[in-house]
Amino acid sequence: MILGLTGGFGCGKSSVLAFFKASGWHTLSADSVCHDLYNHRDADVMSAIREHWGNDMFESDGSLDKSAVSKIVFSDNSELKWLCSVLYPKVEKTAKEFFKLHEKENIIFEVPLLYEAGWDTMFDKIIAVYASLEVQHQRLLKTGFSLDNIIQRSQLQMFPELKMEKADYAIINNGNINDLEKQCKELINTFKESNKNG
Repeated sequence: MILGLTGGFGCGKSSVLAFFKASGWHTLSADSVCHDLYNHRDADVMSAIREHWGNDMFESDGSLDKSAVSKIVFSDNSELKWLCSVLYPKVEKTAKEFFKLHEKENIIFEVPLLYEAGWDTMFDKIIAVYASLEVQHQRLLKTGFSLDNIIQRSQLQMFPELKMEKADYAIINNGNINDLEKQCKELINTFKESNKNG
């Protein structure tokens, strides 16, 4: 089974992914794949960024200034779309290789912009993680984001409520970590039963 995992900024997708991993699922994160492309200085990605935004996006050692990139893409939706057009074909290729490597095993792939990328047909089922705006803001402020930055990033994504409506399953993450773990375990058991019957 291949599950897609999505949700709003600060809703707790990474925690859900960790619970599934602890239960023996193979996990993959689109954000992690993107960071690998940056950190390993993927030639195609670096070349496209240099051509599009210039040398100011790079440190003196040639590494990418990720904070400068974030500043641009999270203040301009057209720039975010451009960056996704560069990164996402490579993320999709990595995902498909990962799916093939773990064929006939349980996989969950976290993609924040899953619906925005049009990848909803890639999965057997999709889980959306939801948290209220107030809870999202509280969590993100604790991790060092400014309120302006949180609002800016959130505005570039589909509303969490809409993701929840579109998904096959929803996890409501307004409580504590124990509440989240309980919901994850219930879903994992549901999928276990489904695999037995399937």
